Amino acid sequence: ASIPLFGPFILPAVIRAPGVNGTYWRSDLRILNRDVAAQLVQLRYYAAEGGEPRTSIIEIDSGATALIDDVLLSEFGQESGRGSLEIASLTRTDTRSNLAVTSRTWTTGNPGTYGQYIPAGLTGSAVYLGYGDEPPANLIHIDSTSKFRCNVGLTEVYGVQARARVSLLDASGTELFSTDVDVPARGNVQFNLAAAGAPEVSNGRLVVRVIDGFGAVLAYASVVDNRTGDPIFISR
Repeated sequence: ASIPLFGPFILPAVIRAPGVNGTYWRSDLRILNRDVAAQLVQLRYYAAEGGEPRTSIIEIDSGATALIDDVLLSEFGQESGRGSLEIASLTRTDTRSNLAVTSRTWTTGNPGTYGQYIPAGLTGSAVYLGYGDEPPANLIHIDSTSKFRCNVGLTEVYGVQARARVSLLDASGTELFSTDVDVPARGNVQFNLAAAGAPEVSNGRLVVRVIDGFGAVLAYASVVDNRTGDPIFISR
C-alpha cells in the first residue's frame, strides 16, 4: 500500500471545547494564497469519532490571507467539538496548490492568552503499514513528569481505519512503554501519556507505527507546563 506524497493539507487537531484548569480552547486558521490568481479553497472538518465531514468553501484573492478565527464555530457552526481539518484547493489541480496553511489553538489566560502554533501536515507525512520498510514517526522532546504533562494525538488521514503502536523511549533509546491504539477512519484519538500507564520520562521520544489496517496516521504530541499551562506542539 502507498499514500500520495503530498495530497491536501491536514490540520491534525482543531478544537472548540473546555480543558483542564478552567481553560477553553479554540482554533484559529490562516490560509495564504501565494498563487497569481484567486483560489476556491475547500475546508472539511472531520469530528474526532470520524464519519462524514462538514464542508465549507471560501474564496481567497491572490496574495491574500484568509483569517478564520474560531474556525469550528465560524465556518461549521459547531458550538463544541474536536477533530481534524482538511484544506484543499478546488481551483488548482497540483498537489501543493500554492497555499500556506497554519493554525493556533489557544485559550484566555491571566493576563492575555496562551496556546500553541499547529502547522498543517501533508498526507505524505503520515505513517502507514505498507510492506514493512516504511519509517515510523519519531516525536522527540517528550516530557511526562510532575512538571510537564504529555498528550499524544493520532489522526487518520486516508479514510480507512488503522491500528497504531505508540512506543515511549528514553534518551538512550531504551523502550519504557508501548500501547496499541485504534484510530477510526478520518478520526482523531488523543490521550494523556501518564494516564495510559507510561512511566515518567524527561527528554524522551515517541515512536509511532501502523501495525494493522490500511489507514494512514499523522502523529503529534503536546507537552504542557503543569504550572503555567504553556504548551508546545511536536510533530514528525
